[in-house]
Amino acid sequence: MSEEAQAKSLKHRREHYLKMMKDKMSQESIEQFNKYSLEHPLTSMKVPMSQEAIERCKKHRREHPELRRWECIKRKHGITREQYEIMFKTQNGVCAICKQPSEKPLEIDHDHVTLKIRGLLCGSCNKMLANAKDSEKKLIAGAEYLKNIQYKL
Repeated sequence: MSEEAQAKSLKHRREHYLKMMKDKMSQESIEQFNKYSLEHPLTSMKVPMSQEAIERCKKHRREHPELRRWECIKRKHGITREQYEIMFKTQNGVCAICKQPSEKPLEIDHDHVTLKIRGLLCGSCNKMLANAKDSEKKLIAGAEYLKNIQYKL
């Protein structure tokens, strides 16, 4: 694929990504994502797969179900099982925010603009960041609200 065709394809995929994520990202995050996209025009988005490749993947997943999770992690976040396990051990097997172990595997938290990995979180803490659209202001305001709450009834 020529560099021009690759850039056009990447632009289309970024636009599609923003359309899907518009309700989940703050305006500030969208602006940061657009700025990052301009500074890194040929990075950070996946190449679309042909139908034949999709069928091969489905067959492989059926034949090797234990590998599915690690394949997804490698494709989505670009890290191996070994790298995940190093992060897991570094965090002593607990969530980076609440410091509690999780019954389910810890989720990989990443910056939605740069796609850089920040740490491993339990599902609840990861959803908290997602619901706040990674806005530090919203999270601080929520903490202040809880700290200073005065019951109305």
